[in-house]
Amino acid sequence: MTFHFILFTITIKKRKYTGKELEKIVRQQDYEQEHQERISRIEKWN
Repeated sequence: MTFHFILFTITIKKRKYTGKELEKIVRQQDYEQEHQERISRIEKWN
């Protein structure tokens, strides 16, 4: 997860984003993080 965040930060620094693009990216990141947390919880149960 940390590596993914670092990669995301580097990507943002490489180019300029409009407000809507940035909002979409942040929403996508939140979704992916939530998805990973759910997978982790399921794996702990098994």
